[in-house]
Amino acid sequence: MFNDDATLFFEDPKTNKQIPNEFSVLYLLRRDVYQCMGIDSTTRNKTGIKIIWPGVMAILAGIDLLGKFYSGNDEIN
Repeated sequence: MFNDDATLFFEDPKTNKQIPNEFSVLYLLRRDVYQCMGIDSTTRNKTGIKIIWPGVMAILAGIDLLGKFYSGNDEIN
């Protein structure tokens, strides 16, 4: 059970999934970071369009998400 959840959570954003499907928040966030940094998430080629600040905010959101995953607690204190 844990391995299936962890595999889904840490899935490589290079994996192209069609909707409807199961996505983890980290998978979607990592795809968004690649897009913001001007990289195609499936081919890893440069697209030439960069939007840095939203990309930085997405990276920080990812760090927060990994911290919540590590602690095992998503409650607001």
